[in-house]
Amino acid sequence: MEMKVVGVYLAAGRSTRMGCDKLSLPLGDAPLGEWGLRSLLQSEVNEVVWVQTRRASLTLPFSRKPVHVRTMPVGLPLSASVRCGVEVARGLGADALLFALADQPFVTSALLDDLVHALSRHAEAGYVSFGHGPPMPPLIVRTELVWELRAELAGDRGLGPLLAQSHVSNVRRALSDDYLIFDVDTPADYARATSLWMSLGGDGRDRATRMAADLVRRGVGM
Repeated sequence: MEMKVVGVYLAAGRSTRMGCDKLSLPLGDAPLGEWGLRSLLQSEVNEVVWVQTRRASLTLPFSRKPVHVRTMPVGLPLSASVRCGVEVARGLGADALLFALADQPFVTSALLDDLVHALSRHAEAGYVSFGHGPPMPPLIVRTELVWELRAELAGDRGLGPLLAQSHVSNVRRALSDDYLIFDVDTPADYARATSLWMSLGGDGRDRATRMAADLVRRGVGM
């Protein structure tokens, strides 16, 4: 039976270190927070749960996929957003949840699809993520596992530390370029993101997509 994957787009952060709504900052021809959503909608997920705040300024890109928007009060911790996304996705009958952050503008649909394919290939794995440190988004987690862990979510601690402590079987994928999962938290991060964008030819997404697709074709980290 085909695995149903629901994407959970976490866009309800407080942007405290940026000092302004970082998701509305311009990057290329769109707000910073819109690029990750585009990638999620272009990936192989079946549906998307978009968790945002009441001050959200992002516009939903065109998509034929169902998008379930949930609006949170401003100022709630990360755990509240994750718990909201988990509960909605489980109600949609998801077999697995693919978590993506709105402040990771260089994540591509090819990278997200790689996570989906890896979990499909490894029936024993509870989750799949990139790198070798604590698991961080983007990552895909089986619904039954994240449902068991949801009660332990607290404050601004996300799923990563809980997954690391669970010692459940997992798959870690390798990347040759860490900037693909670089997240923008501070003014210095934003300056780096804009610089990266320009260094990639002024259209960083196209080049990032080609690089990510090449990594997947070559089976990096398999």
